[in-house]
Amino acid sequence: FAPLNQLRARAADLQPPVTVVVGEVTTLATPDIQRNIIGRRVLVTRAATQADSLTQRLRTLNAQVVQLPTIGIRPMRDESVDAAVQRLVEGSYDIVAVTSVNGVGLLWDAMRRQGHDARALNNTRVAAIGSETAKALATRGVVADVVPDTFTSAALADALTEHGVEGTRVLLARASQSSGVLGDQLRSAAANVDEVALYDIVTPNPERDALAELKRGVDVVTLTSPSTARGLSELVGELVDLDSLHTVCIGPVTAEAARRLGFRVVATAETHTIDGLVQAVGRYLAGLGPPAAGIRKPE
Repeated sequence: FAPLNQLRARAADLQPPVTVVVGEVTTLATPDIQRNIIGRRVLVTRAATQADSLTQRLRTLNAQVVQLPTIGIRPMRDESVDAAVQRLVEGSYDIVAVTSVNGVGLLWDAMRRQGHDARALNNTRVAAIGSETAKALATRGVVADVVPDTFTSAALADALTEHGVEGTRVLLARASQSSGVLGDQLRSAAANVDEVALYDIVTPNPERDALAELKRGVDVVTLTSPSTARGLSELVGELVDLDSLHTVCIGPVTAEAARRLGFRVVATAETHTIDGLVQAVGRYLAGLGPPAAGIRKPE
């Protein structure tokens, strides 16, 4: 590990096999952590349409990635979405809160269907549940006004109420299976809250090859939401002992859901982002010991 301008000078001392990692990915982990990720089998459970950001980071660090999507995103096809968006662009809401990257994309799809873009939100405060959601907004020309330090629904509610929400009109753009924590807390603070479900989270049919790879054994399972935990439990709960899966979670809400389902949560990301998750995987693997030999089946 060295700055790029020093690699030529050090090349004479290197013997094969050698792995050279260049670029921002080197900031994801310390040298010790990077060495311990190499060759490890890591299960990625994100939806197939969203897995690239995590799998690419892990593969750049030379992990062996096993992909088993445990959730799928199904956009809602009803009039309530278009009606809510029409009220939004007409200025009926003081605040719009978006709780996921998926929500951002589907909200913008609905806005475009009505001929609108980011300019329609000029007079509306925009709240995002976390940095990834805020980035998704930024790519569409909107800077989030409120992003909590901790990326949970409860923290977003706290951040909004700190700014004062009494009497304000709030639109929550969310998944149909959302917990309700955000809306309940805002209503308790005397906000007038409407909620629109933009999508359903569904459990996809697993690919046979992916299940076979899981049965071979993985060193770490990554979970990025309570939905991925529930989906994995539904897909493999009768095939493997969930307590034999060393599980690293993106945040405390996901970790709590995973524990309730019977997963062995061994680490939780300090920063609730994909980069934070990769760092948590690396830190755990640095002290894990030999690679996993296999996965126990339920008794």
